[in-house]
Amino acid sequence: SHLLSSGFWHSPECEFVRECIGRSQEPVVGTVRLSVFKGQVYILGRESPRSLYNEELV
Repeated sequence: SHLLSSGFWHSPECEFVRECIGRSQEPVVGTVRLSVFKGQVYILGRESPRSLYNEELV
């Protein structure tokens, strides 16, 4: 956020950060269902074929 608020959106440092975030999210797939009501966001469900969540361990 400091890079953005200081006007460095196109700086090499900011481009590096964006590239790192993009690469870290490549394996992330799935669907999230949300409900938005009066400024609140509620998570209704989520599913992913690569989820790390295991209901048997809860």
